[in-house]
Amino acid sequence: LGTRSYFLYEDDLISIRDMVAFLNSNLVDRLEVAVKTYEKHITRECAQCCVKGYFCEYCKDPQPIFTFQIPSILQCETCGGCFHTVCYEPETCPKCIRQQEKARS
Repeated sequence: LGTRSYFLYEDDLISIRDMVAFLNSNLVDRLEVAVKTYEKHITRECAQCCVKGYFCEYCKDPQPIFTFQIPSILQCETCGGCFHTVCYEPETCPKCIRQQEKARS
């Protein structure tokens, strides 16, 4: 990202230089490369980043999942749990159920 590291922290900040690059299709290409690089780092290369992933409690897949893996991953709007989109059923969210049971205890 070079001088555009603010993209990591500010999702509503863009410069005139960014707009020109976007209009020239240069910015989108650079961002796609950056996203793929960061995804590879987080999901496969860095043990510290990889342990920050979640595990789908529905299918019990041992492969960690991450909130940025849209559209194959989603977060429960109630508890913030992270699950595969194809597995998730809001009415049977395991994390919500655990939290409800804990609140009753």
